[in-house]
Order: sequence, then structure tokens, then C-alpha cells
Amino acid sequence: MYEHSVSQSHKISESILKKQQDKTLETSFLRTESEILESTFSVFRTAYYVAKSNRPYTDHPKFIDLQMLNGVNVGRVLHSNVTCTEIINFISSEMRQALLASIKQSRTKLTVIVDESTSLSKRSCLIVYLRTSVHNSDPLTFFLDLLELESTTSDGITADLLNCLQKHGLDEAFLKECMVGFCSDGAAVMLGRKNGVFAKLKKGPKNTSDPRGLNHRLELSVSDAVKHCTETNHFSSFLDKLYCLYNQSPKNVRELETAVTEVGSCLRRIGRVLGIRWVASSFCTVNAVWTMYAALYNHLTASSKDLKRNSNERSMYQGLATKLNSVGFVKNLGLMMDALEELKDLSEALQNRDIRLSQSVTLIKRQIEVFSSMSREPESGHFYKKACDAVMEGLFSGIELHSDRSQKVIEPDKFYEALRTNMEARMVTEEEESLFQKVNILNNTTWPSPLPQMYGEHGLREVCDLFSIGFTGMKASFRDFKRDPSQPMTTPLLTLRHAVETVAVSSAECERGFSEMNAIVTPLRSLLRIENVSSLMFVNIVGPPLASWDPTKFVRKWVARRRSAEHLACKKRQTNTEVSAYKPLWEVMKL
Repeated sequence: MYEHSVSQSHKISESILKKQQDKTLETSFLRTESEILESTFSVFRTAYYVAKSNRPYTDHPKFIDLQMLNGVNVGRVLHSNVTCTEIINFISSEMRQALLASIKQSRTKLTVIVDESTSLSKRSCLIVYLRTSVHNSDPLTFFLDLLELESTTSDGITADLLNCLQKHGLDEAFLKECMVGFCSDGAAVMLGRKNGVFAKLKKGPKNTSDPRGLNHRLELSVSDAVKHCTETNHFSSFLDKLYCLYNQSPKNVRELETAVTEVGSCLRRIGRVLGIRWVASSFCTVNAVWTMYAALYNHLTASSKDLKRNSNERSMYQGLATKLNSVGFVKNLGLMMDALEELKDLSEALQNRDIRLSQSVTLIKRQIEVFSSMSREPESGHFYKKACDAVMEGLFSGIELHSDRSQKVIEPDKFYEALRTNMEARMVTEEEESLFQKVNILNNTTWPSPLPQMYGEHGLREVCDLFSIGFTGMKASFRDFKRDPSQPMTTPLLTLRHAVETVAVSSAECERGFSEMNAIVTPLRSLLRIENVSSLMFVNIVGPPLASWDPTKFVRKWVARRRSAEHLACKKRQTNTEVSAYKPLWEVMKL
């Protein structure tokens, strides 16, 4: 026994048993897997950074080389720009699947928001957003997909939209049960009564509101008011002339900048007013004229006396200066400043991501009341009062004013009344007003005192029927809420509130999405495929920041199906040795 205990074979056996207890093979495998995953993590984070920073795919190999020089383990492969495209598409697809699977499983109500435009590469595109509640959160509006339209007819758009929703798991049965709204701009192809996209979709699920976003309705209201008050045409045509003057001539801009410096104000861009842009843009233009009034007048006057210009140009500048310092124009300027400031504030509030139907109706009603009051008391407006005071003194911003009978003066009471009337006619439909009144029973500040026992239950039942939500559990939840409004809403009542707030009131998110698309599809990247643009937009808009993004799930799924960054069967990327005529200079710089 002693001889065996000290024999070489016994020692080897003991060593084998010890290694078995230490799980050396398993530990070695886990260490190898950890190294493989860690290097692949670095590659995935690099690709994710490329997408979040709107960098071209060709920057991916450069970032990889930079990390290798800094001593980061980035593996052997997955370093090319083509692989970067595949990784971003993979991440985007996995994110979409997880998000849509959660929505489909919870069967939450949703609204589809779409808009159609043309990309920088001259392709007709349809952008698709969804508004819904995820994990019992307040409803959110998020980007879903970007589609290249084969046909821009209502049939073609409807077919592409439904195919997109079905591709992401939202089939016809789910849409009939859970889709409660549709929102778009005012294009006829979208909202045609008989053959529009909305008319074709309306045959399936219920829709609780006008599909035209409130921002577009506001623009139509302003357009109708402008048509009613023809005096505004003279004001807008004059500002359009200034726009052309300072946007087509760099020389005029330089001279205006000098004039602005002399009077101690700041240079602002003059755009168009009361056109296809939203009213906030019109306010910026009018505000620029109001701020730079003295500088504009000085420049126009100086240009009218500039002998380097021909007689026609000098006459044009003299005519513009005469209109600019007329009593009528100053009063019109003050009036438009007040009106457009009110409309700008309303438009920006309606573009807010967190805006709800109840909030929007309250804001619109309040604005209608403000315009009604201003029609009775025009001088209650801050800027119009300052303009009237300047007219009385005969001096505005240090410039002497004169009377000009040819200058059309906008009647304030008529203009404000036109705004009020057209906003009442267009902004809130009867269905939305009725829904607002019924849902308003959830706001305990509007309850009567004393509170009747059956208060609000009839309207609550109608809202539940409209959104296809069971009323039995809702009734008990509502009665508990009436008994103690200070307590949080229970799940049934919270579900109803989220369903109502899911109704979209604006398509402003689509406009933001197109702005993001234009930031991605630059003239140097106009050859990107729409599928790749959609993936980049989803990661950029919906994806978390790089510091908060965990690539573990994505990398494990990628490695299980495809190659890792340490894959030995793939050929390693060869870095090109740069040849340059400046190489001798680089050698000197090393010294």
C-alpha cells in the first residue's frame, strides 16, 4: 500500500481527480465564451454608436481600428461596413419584435399615425407611428417603420400600411379589437370621404376622432380667417417681398447685418408668412421684422440712395421703405404679432408629445375665448397697444411714421372674430366634444356637489362600449374612485383612461420623424435602402442611449445563429497601409 501511495501512477490519478473537482474544462470553456462575448460586445456597441450618432456605415471599420490601437479586444472579424449594416438591422429587428410582442400580448388599445413625404433620394415614403400604452405606462407615441411606396394612390398606401402592420404581428383580428384611432395630415389621398386611406381602414376598427391632426386643423382655420380678411394679403405680400430681397442676395444680408449692428439689435432670418409652414414659423418672421424694424428701414433707405444701384432698384427700395414706416403697416405688424403669438403658443402646445385629448380640447376652448375677448378689446394685445402708442407719438423704434392711404389696415375686431369663428368650426368635432364630456367625469374637480350616487355611470358605459372595454369591473372601480378620489385609480379605471389617452390629436411626431430621416439620408448617403433607413431611425428614435443599452441579449442571440467576433473560420480583415507623399514628413515628426 505504501509503495502504491508514492507511485507515479497514484499521483497522476490524484491530479486527475483534483482537476475534475476544480471543473477545469468547464471553467476554461466559460472563460473562452466570456472572451468571445466580450469582444463581440465591443463590436456591437461600436455599431450601435454608429446608428445613434448618424455616422455612415464606413466609419465602423475606422472606429474598430481606433479601439484596437487603444488596446480594446474587438476580435478578428465583424469589422466591415457591411457587417455594421447587418448588426444594426438585427438590433432594430429584435427591438421591434420585443416591443410589438408585448403590445400584442397585453392587447392594449392603439392609434396608427401616418404621413407621406418624399426623401432626399426622391422616393415616396410612408412613415408609420403607433401610440399606445406599454407595461401600464401612460400612452407613448413611437416610430414603427418607414415604407417605400410602390403606388401613392389610396389603394396602394392602404395595402402597404396593412402589410407593414401584419409583418410586425398586428394582424387584422388584433386591429379590429385594439385599434381605436387613425391620424394623419389633411391630404386628400389620406382623408378622402369615399376612397381615402382612412375611409378604407374605417370599415374595420372603430375610430373615435377626426383623423386630421389638430395642428393641421389649426392651419386650415388660420387659412380660412386670412381668406375672410383680404387686408392680410397686402401684409403677407410685403413680407414675402422682404423674404425674396434678403434670401436671394447675400449682399443685402451683409448690408442688413451692418445696419443691425449700428442700431444695436440682432440679425434674424426673414421667412414667409401665412403659407404652408406652421404658424410658429410665421411668428418668427413677423417677430424678426418687429425686432429689426429700425435696421430694415435704415437699410432700405440707404439702398434707395445708393448710386451703384440702377434707378429701378432704387425706386423699389424707396417704395418698400415708404410702406415700412407707414402708420397702417405698424398697426398691422402689432396686430399680427399678437395674433400669431397666441396661435404659436397653441400650435406648440398641440405638438407636445404628452398632449391628451382632454388637454387639447381645454386649450382650444380657452384660445377661442381669448380671441373672442380680443375682438371686443383689440388694444388688450401687448404688441398692438405698443403699435397704437407709437402711432400716437408718430415715432416707432426711432423711425418717424407717416400716413399712407394706399396701405390697407387690418380691422382687429374683424380678424379676431374670423379666427374665433373658424376655430370653432374646424378645431373640435362633435364626436370629440361628446367624448370629452363623457371622459371628463374621471376628473373629480368637475364633479357637482353634492355628488349623486349614480353620477357619470351612463356616460362611462358609453365610453366603455366605444372602446370595447367591459363595463362590469369598470363600474365597481368607478364607484370606489367616487368614494375616495384621493386614492390612485384601480386597474380597470386606469385601463380606460389609458385607452382614451391613446387617441392621437396630432401627427407632429411624423414631422419629427421626417426630420430625423433627412438627418440620416444626407446627400452623401442618398443611396441607402429604405429598409436600412428604417432600422437606423428606429435605433436612433426609440433605442435607449448608448450608456443605458445592454447588448447582452442581442449578442447571445447573434452568436447562437451567426459568427462571433472571434470566429476562426472567417478571414481576418486586412488593414490597408496608407501610402502618401507626406511619409517623409511623418518620419521627421517622430523625431
